[in-house]
Amino acid sequence: MGWRIALWILFSLCGIVSVLIFIPVGIKLRYRNEELKMWVALGPIRILLYPKRKSDKNEKKDQKETKISVRTVFRDPIRANRKYDSLLGDFLAELKTALELFWDLRPRLCIKRLKLKLILGGGDPCSLALQYGGAWAALGAVFPILDGGFTVKKHDISVDCDFSEGSRTALDGELYLTIGLGRLLARLFRFTMDRSGTDPKN
Repeated sequence: MGWRIALWILFSLCGIVSVLIFIPVGIKLRYRNEELKMWVALGPIRILLYPKRKSDKNEKKDQKETKISVRTVFRDPIRANRKYDSLLGDFLAELKTALELFWDLRPRLCIKRLKLKLILGGGDPCSLALQYGGAWAALGAVFPILDGGFTVKKHDISVDCDFSEGSRTALDGELYLTIGLGRLLARLFRFTMDRSGTDPKN
């Protein structure tokens, strides 16, 4: 009887691990009404990353830190510049690593949903016609790059014109980029091992 329970537990753990491996994880970006939002997704779960709501205490703390940093720059500019140069170097190094990781993950990434709606506004029909043609020419150049670099499942692209007086150009976009959790972990492990193997310090 005990071995049957252990077997069922083992099968259950294998099933849970298999489900977790195939769960998609991703990032969702949306630009609407001149506002950018970003979520991280784990299956059906969405967590808002940007913008974050700050409490009054955090806002006061940020303002205080900004005042202190400004005073530091004017009081001791040499020391401040050295500090910011170090921070900039660290940021560029992290950005390079992030770009290398993105390029390594690129063949496995899937664009689950891509939506782009561009409305060109203005009262001059000739100018709008030129902008309309230029917009479709730019999109036509981007499509082959997306199709060659990613797996695009669903996309909705449109460009319209608004000839009414006082109208402005508006953009509504949405991008949902996903990858399987198992593939992500495997590529992260391989990427880490490759970097540690090529690190001159090791």
